Amino acid sequence: DALIRLAKAQKYDVVVIGASREGLLEQAIHGNIPEAIARGVDSTVILVREALH
Repeated sequence: DALIRLAKAQKYDVVVIGASREGLLEQAIHGNIPEAIARGVDSTVILVREALH
């Protein structure tokens, strides 16, 4: 909620966040945080995965 409020208050064009590695159980309990952020802001949201080796 805090990130969504901040992005809206500051009117950011882009929000960059790390992609979630939550399992299905965690998502069922807590929800999918990156998806909630993407749905909650008017900005473009970029999800970043860890580097491939």
